Amino acid sequence: MARIGGVVAWIALAVAALIMAVFLTAALVIAGVVGAALLAVTGIAPRLRPRPSDPSLIEAHHVGGHTWVAHGWNERS
Repeated sequence: MARIGGVVAWIALAVAALIMAVFLTAALVIAGVVGAALLAVTGIAPRLRPRPSDPSLIEAHHVGGHTWVAHGWNERS
């Protein structure tokens, strides 16, 4: 009787390990796909950024509080 119980317990453990291995593999595949998509979007994003049509305009970014940083003013000739 003890051997039968041991075999049943071993089979249950093997099935549980198989299920966890499948879930771990699926999680790694999903993480890889999401990471690849994030890298692709990161690579494409700078090219999709709109550029001002008027070259005399400067660009400014709000960096917090009452502080702004201007870009492009020193590139004019």
